[in-house]
Amino acid sequence: MTFTSEADWQKAVDMFYDRLKTRYLLHIQRLLRHSTSGFAVLTLDCALIETLQQFRKGTRKTPGGEVQQYFISFLTETSFSKHIDEEPAKVFYKKIRCGLIHQAEVESSLVKQYDIAHD
Repeated sequence: MTFTSEADWQKAVDMFYDRLKTRYLLHIQRLLRHSTSGFAVLTLDCALIETLQQFRKGTRKTPGGEVQQYFISFLTETSFSKHIDEEPAKVFYKKIRCGLIHQAEVESSLVKQYDIAHD
């Protein structure tokens, strides 16, 4: 694709939307129908955040050692910045994103701090 015409750009936008829809959004919508889907949805949300940041940066994948910065940058440089600054973004990355991705649960100290039900 050369991106020299409006049609090229429209095709790229359509491909981007299809990727987000079929890999993340449809599954998130289906999971949200279940009362116990929060951790699965949040895990997909975290993967989606990293994917969107890769598109923002124009990279095919997140460079090694930059996952945390990609995640934090997305939360603090997009419309989310109205609600979250760098410190809470770091906590979210370390305690929630990493906990869900690596152990399939949030870090226990966060659970205690925010009195979150934990099975």
